[in-house]
Amino acid sequence: MCSYCANAIFLHVEDESDLRVLRKEIPPSSIGNNTNLLVMSFLNKGDVTLVPSSYKRALKAMQTKEQSVCVQNRIKTPKRFDNYLFSLPINIYLSHRLYQHIQSPPLSAELLNQVGEVRSLVNIFDKYKNAVIVLSPSMSYGNYLDMQINKIPESNKVLRDGTNHYDMTFQMFRHRRADFYLGYPAAIFRHLQKSPSELRVYDIAGAPKYIVGHWMCNDTQQSRAFLKKLDQALRKAYQTAEFYHAHLRWLPETAQLKTKGYLDDLLKSFDILPPTMVEH
Repeated sequence: MCSYCANAIFLHVEDESDLRVLRKEIPPSSIGNNTNLLVMSFLNKGDVTLVPSSYKRALKAMQTKEQSVCVQNRIKTPKRFDNYLFSLPINIYLSHRLYQHIQSPPLSAELLNQVGEVRSLVNIFDKYKNAVIVLSPSMSYGNYLDMQINKIPESNKVLRDGTNHYDMTFQMFRHRRADFYLGYPAAIFRHLQKSPSELRVYDIAGAPKYIVGHWMCNDTQQSRAFLKKLDQALRKAYQTAEFYHAHLRWLPETAQLKTKGYLDDLLKSFDILPPTMVEH
C-alpha cells in the first residue's frame, strides 16, 4: 500500500504487528491481520493509506471529518452504528470468555448455571469484593458484555488503554495484577503458544457465541464510495478457501469446527456458498 495517496482512505492501525503485516514486512500472525491482509489484496494499491495511530487518535480524526478515516476489526454496537459507517463482516471470533488463574480457587457453584457458565459478571464481584478484572476502556466487548461491565464497581476494575491494548491487558493479567480477564480464545491461544501457562476458562451465559469484526469509517462521501469497493473486495474474499484458512490457522483444534460453522452461516446469509476447502 502507498505511504501517502491524496485520494486514499486513511486506515488508522493501532497494533504495531498488524501495521507491519499490512505493510507486508512480516507474515500474518492472527485472525485480524490475516483477514485484513487478504481483503486488502483485492483492493487497488492506492485505495488505502496506512497510519500508525492509537484508537483514541483515530476517533478524534474521524470526528473532525477533515479526512476519510477507517479503523479495522470493530464490533458494530448501536452507539457506533449511529455515528459511523460499517463494512460487511471481515472476520469472526469466538466470543469473549472469562479467564482465571489456575492457582485461584474455582468460582463457587452459585455463580454458575447448570452447564458451568458464569451467570453474570456482576455477581462475581458481589461475592469476591476484593477481586479485580483488567479491561480496556476504549474497547467494546459487544453490547451484551458492555452492559454487564458497566455495572461492575469501579473498585473491581483495572483499566489499561493505549496502543496494543490487547497485549497489554493480557500481560497485566498474566503477571497477576488482575484476577480475571475477558479475552478471545484465538488471542489467548496465540499468547499461550509464546508463553505457556494454565488458565481456567468460563463461558458467559447469554453472551453471543461469536463476535463479528468490521471496518468502521467516518461518514464522508469518500468513505461511502470506498466502502462500496471494500464490500466488493470482501465478497470476493468470501469465495476463497484462504478466507477460511485466515481464521482457522490461528485457532486450537477444539475451536476450529465451531468457527467453520459460523463462517458457513455468515456466507450463506449473503447468498454465498462456502468455498471448497483445500489443505494448507
